[in-house]
Amino acid sequence: MSFPPTYADARRVASRHQVRQVARRVSADLQRGPRTASSNEMTADVLWAFADAFWTPPGGTGRVAGMRGLRGLAKRLKQLGKMFTRAPRLWQDFKRLVGVESLKDLPGILRDLAEKGKSVLKGVFKKAFNTFPLSMFKIKGAGVNDFLKKLTDRVPGLNDALGKVKGGADQLGDFLRKHAPNLSKILIAAVFIFIWMNVLEFEWNFSDIAKALVGGISLGELLATLPGSAIGMLMNVLGLGTFTLLPVALFARIMWLVAKGYVVWDGRWFKLDERALQADGYSIA
Repeated sequence: MSFPPTYADARRVASRHQVRQVARRVSADLQRGPRTASSNEMTADVLWAFADAFWTPPGGTGRVAGMRGLRGLAKRLKQLGKMFTRAPRLWQDFKRLVGVESLKDLPGILRDLAEKGKSVLKGVFKKAFNTFPLSMFKIKGAGVNDFLKKLTDRVPGLNDALGKVKGGADQLGDFLRKHAPNLSKILIAAVFIFIWMNVLEFEWNFSDIAKALVGGISLGELLATLPGSAIGMLMNVLGLGTFTLLPVALFARIMWLVAKGYVVWDGRWFKLDERALQADGYSIA
């Protein structure tokens, strides 16, 4: 829905006021905890600077998709405040890394970093998801499900074997790790900030957040922490196509079939190798 300039400006001002109120409430909650030098620095102004960047992306007039409303924003700010409070040096290290000299500069710096992180991540994902086996994740519709059903219908007993194949939830992270280039600390922080702004459902632990904010983790390690659902959301946010990621269990079953030689990937689709199946005692209907 579009608004005339006057109404759009009024709406923007009201939204920013609401965001500032959220930052004040979160800051007040943090101040009720144990008093430390770090908690004293987590003022409403500091949290507002982060909130301003998170809520209004570059060139945008509304919230970032991953924030899911003011409650989502408050949740992010609470995580941030608690993290900086628990790790006394983290706030200073972060300011040095990204070049923050004034809180007035912080929202712009964070937006610029998010844009850099988006660009880096888009390049990495494009390369990785154009390479087998991750290219399977780009198959639209129920094609792979249909293929697997036809295969098990033709090969009695194969369904029982596939039922024993475990999902291996870290497989996606392992493949992404292989395609992740080495990045500078500032770019690692940029990628993390972009992901953190756009994926609310998945929660890192405090240790991983702290490392990522100051570039103390590799890109491969960072991507390997993401579940398939988060990868799917990011692919959509990056404009790389709207699709549903294969369930991990289905992905694992296809990979098992490929490893066994029962199916062969030709770059576009799978082909059945009947001789490999028959050599292992399977009959072909």
